[in-house]
Amino acid sequence: MTDLTQQPIADVQAQIGRVDTKASILAALTLGALTGGAAVADKADLHGLAAGSAVFAGAFLAAALLWLGAAIWPSLGGRHGFAAWAATGSPRALNELLAAAALDDDACAQAAHLRLLSQIAVRKFRWVQVAMCLAAASTIPAAITAVLALT
Repeated sequence: MTDLTQQPIADVQAQIGRVDTKASILAALTLGALTGGAAVADKADLHGLAAGSAVFAGAFLAAALLWLGAAIWPSLGGRHGFAAWAATGSPRALNELLAAAALDDDACAQAAHLRLLSQIAVRKFRWVQVAMCLAAASTIPAAITAVLALT
């Protein structure tokens, strides 16, 4: 690995780990909010507009959960990294693949690797951002539900 790309690759890998951790925690919290909201809505015996707005709040949370799941879903396709190693037919083929990768350790290959990792990180952060917007949007119908249930 060249000195020019070594630190940026490590930085991007750290950001990918950070966004995966963030998405996992947010998914757990979103799932908790979704199940808690469903339990409260069931106990409150909502009717009419209150029930409709509760369904919308749940739909926003479910959509947020799907986006968070997409952010943490492992990408096992492609011909790189451990996915390529697992797809080799034999230890000899794996050894040949690793030897070829060692020969391809030039600056352009490292720059391409950095670019790929950066694209993955940006995509994951965008998915988390969309999920956060959906979760935030769920508060509007949830508040409407609360107001309608209390009146």
